[in-house]
Amino acid sequence: MLTMLQNFSFSVAESQYMGVLIGNCFVGYIADKFGRRLMLLAALCTGIPFLVLSAVFDSIPAFYAFRFLLGFTIAATMSVGWAFCAEMISPKHRFKLRTFTSWTNGRILMSILTFIGQSSWRVASYLNAAASLSTLAIIAYLPESPMWLRKKGKFERAEAAEQRLEMISGVEREETERDKGGKEKKKPVSMSLMQVFQDNKLRTQFLVLAVMWFCAGLSMYSIDLNGEDMTKNLWSGQFSAAALASIIRVIVGFADAWFPWLGRRLVYILAMGICIISSGALLYELANNMKGSTLYFVTYLVAYNSISVSWEPNYLGAAELMPTEVRAKTTALLNIISRVSNVIAARVVGSFKGVWDEAILIAVLASNLFSFVVTVTLLKETKNIQLESIGQKGDEKVSKDKSKRPSEDTSKASAVSKEGPSESREESIRDVPAEESKELSDATRLLSEEGQMFNQLTPVQPTLSKLFEKKSKEADTSKRASASDRESLREKRGQDK
Repeated sequence: MLTMLQNFSFSVAESQYMGVLIGNCFVGYIADKFGRRLMLLAALCTGIPFLVLSAVFDSIPAFYAFRFLLGFTIAATMSVGWAFCAEMISPKHRFKLRTFTSWTNGRILMSILTFIGQSSWRVASYLNAAASLSTLAIIAYLPESPMWLRKKGKFERAEAAEQRLEMISGVEREETERDKGGKEKKKPVSMSLMQVFQDNKLRTQFLVLAVMWFCAGLSMYSIDLNGEDMTKNLWSGQFSAAALASIIRVIVGFADAWFPWLGRRLVYILAMGICIISSGALLYELANNMKGSTLYFVTYLVAYNSISVSWEPNYLGAAELMPTEVRAKTTALLNIISRVSNVIAARVVGSFKGVWDEAILIAVLASNLFSFVVTVTLLKETKNIQLESIGQKGDEKVSKDKSKRPSEDTSKASAVSKEGPSESREESIRDVPAEESKELSDATRLLSEEGQMFNQLTPVQPTLSKLFEKKSKEADTSKRASASDRESLREKRGQDK
């Protein structure tokens, strides 16, 4: 037992990963319960000091402890950060803007800061903490997610948040079906995580996402950790991999806006397909002692960047396939699954690196093949989807029925007014005594005024308004005819006398 404890090793990276793993068990629930912005502010306000304190103390236990706590805050930014952003971005810009917030851009910044502070890891930690202050300032300036506020029934705060976003962006918010339906406030329908797993469609979508995140996490970290010796110079390899991945992601993001046929599903399948081919090529090159050659480096970059691009559909799917009420929870669960795959990847690379490098690529190849088959078979396309409509099919149907009813009712009213009532009204006008003609004329004028008022409420009412005006004119004509008939009758009686 003592020998096992002496041989046991626990790296600082594993300590931080463990914090991320445990943190994901709580941050999703807190964000869905109390708000995305509040969770992010709490994470950044505590995470930045944890990063600084981990570099201040000389104690190894203190260093591990603060890195473990830092993992908690990293879990919040990874699970809640994208949910917060996705809920404030329109569907047509979601993929494009997602590529600018990808971790490859963060990796470039981190590599630059670490290169500047390479004389001391403490200086590098301070520089990264200082850079994180800009994120804290941005989150503090932005409002809470209007979508989350509406789901919680906080409509006044949601309206204020939308107005603030319009002020910040300088662009008016696009009109949605909810806006067209009027100012009526619907009571929010809550959905729990258990209901997601009880619903066949949502359960299938989550399991597909789980496969995508696990396989992408395993492949990405295996390729990443195994690629430290893909070039002789560590910095050139890291900068090349991160910069190229960032550029490719941005290009794919803009391509998504340019080409309607390029959806999330196709991007993921193409990325996995390319990674499968390049992983097979790397396996062949290793078997033929081509490691360190230019061809090996280029092939490695293709494999790394293809699996890197697959993370965009992963995060987009986490937002676009899960309901708003549980979006942070499900993203946190997916992050837990991804972290488990990261730990497995770290163990695989640590066990076989330099001993049997081919085993690492075999694991990557098997993972990618499994994910490829699952996504081709079951992954649903979500391009241009409205996030508020996810898991609300029943409500959508009701709203559609309600939107149809006014037109149906008014069309029926128009048909009735054209047929039966018009004839009966004419007959009644002819039969009424002369003394009641004035009252009838006033009544028809009142109907005409009511018709004009009703015309402002429903778009099909011009027909009814014209009909009311026509009847009013007919009543006036009937009144004049009745008066003329009475005069003629008096003259005739006078002549007879």
